[in-house]
Formats: sequence, structure tokens, C-alpha cells
Amino acid sequence: LAYGAEKYEHYNYYKGHSVNQLVAACMRHVLQFKDGEDLDSESGISHLGHAMACLLMLSKQIAMGVELDDRYRGEV
Repeated sequence: LAYGAEKYEHYNYYKGHSVNQLVAACMRHVLQFKDGEDLDSESGISHLGHAMACLLMLSKQIAMGVELDDRYRGEV
């Protein structure tokens, strides 16, 4: 979270983000770790740390009611 606070701004995720954007970022980091890459090439931080930060931010946004829920829910 400290990396994101420095790159963007402190607590910027309190404003809400796309659910799909956070899930995609999380999955991307998990898959890169699965494929044998331990550290993110941009930040030098663990892919698992980035994935956990994505899930933490999403969980906090849902608890606060500020997430931008753009998940596909099928035909309406």
C-alpha cells in the first residue's frame, strides 16, 4: 500500500475503483508469480504483495460502499 500511496496518493482507493480493474490487477500479479516471477519489474515488490494489496483495497471499498461494481451479471 505504501508503494501505491507514493505513486498515486495516500488513501486514493477510498475514492473507489472498478471491481474488474482491481480483480484483473490481482490476477495478473498472481499469474506472474505462478509463472515463476517473484518480483514486479516496475516496483521491485513481491507480486504476492501487490495481489494482496489489490484484494485489501477491494475489500475496504466494498465495506465503505465506494466500489465501482462493473462485474458482468448476465442478461438483465
